[in-house]
Amino acid sequence: MKKLDTRDKRLLAELDNNSRMSLSELAKKLHLSREAVNYRIKRLQKEGYIRAFVTHIDYTKLGYDIYSLYFKFGTMKGKEEDEVITYLKKNPDTNWSAFVGGRFDFILEFPAKNVRNFKKKEEKIISKYPDVLVDHEVGINTHQQRLNRRYLYPIQSKIIELDEEPVEVDKKDEKIIDILKLNSRTTSTEIGKQVGLPTSTVSNRIKELKRKGVILGFSIQLDTSKYDYHSFKAFIKMSTFSEKIDKMLKTFCETNPNVVYFVTSVGRWDYEVDIDAESHEQYRKILRQLKNLMGKTVTDIETLEIFRSYRFTY
Repeated sequence: MKKLDTRDKRLLAELDNNSRMSLSELAKKLHLSREAVNYRIKRLQKEGYIRAFVTHIDYTKLGYDIYSLYFKFGTMKGKEEDEVITYLKKNPDTNWSAFVGGRFDFILEFPAKNVRNFKKKEEKIISKYPDVLVDHEVGINTHQQRLNRRYLYPIQSKIIELDEEPVEVDKKDEKIIDILKLNSRTTSTEIGKQVGLPTSTVSNRIKELKRKGVILGFSIQLDTSKYDYHSFKAFIKMSTFSEKIDKMLKTFCETNPNVVYFVTSVGRWDYEVDIDAESHEQYRKILRQLKNLMGKTVTDIETLEIFRSYRFTY
């Protein structure tokens, strides 16, 4: 991989697995000093490999559903495209967004309390640029799970069954979540200063949020183009459903090191699988493996290439 040595790749993989890991823990795994690890992290940030330190939240535990809007752009003049993309990615409700290529041009993902709440947000977004956002589709994500980038270093990943029951969180927990969403490496001491709690209390609250399933994990947002990889989203339509079929697809995702995200959804597609690949040819081979495994249960696969993704911009 361009400009990445073995320790860089291992460091990225460890942070992708747990971006809150301390410098001491990382130093032990990489057989480097804390200073050397800190230097590498800062260099990887400066060079654009690491774009953000991410906290993954299960919003269903907080009483939300996750909606996705897939936009097709109309004709635009001059810098209008940049203006529209800036508006979409900085929408205050945005959880994740991406500039993509294929049948759609942009994906916007955000939590909403219910369908009415979503509809209001949808109408507000579209009414801002009605001549540009000429077409769109809606999806509701029922299960989202990140998988480690095992092509960097083989750290095992599993797709777990998520508990759907909402949990109660207080204002302090909400503030902690808001801070961690902006930067998962914010220390408990720094969070404590902002929230008004002792460091030990913050650490215990984070552990409890993880135990309850509100926080699913911590990772990094990588710019894969920096090391000459491409990112793709495969939308999969199934002809039938069963526990066996679902397990087969999950096992495929868990065992293929290039699969980095697994989503089940309600709408046009049944599954979304995000894949990082060295080339379009490698991506096609991975899809062929999936089709050969799943057989006639897969009726259609549509691909979007992710050119640029944005996360937690509010």
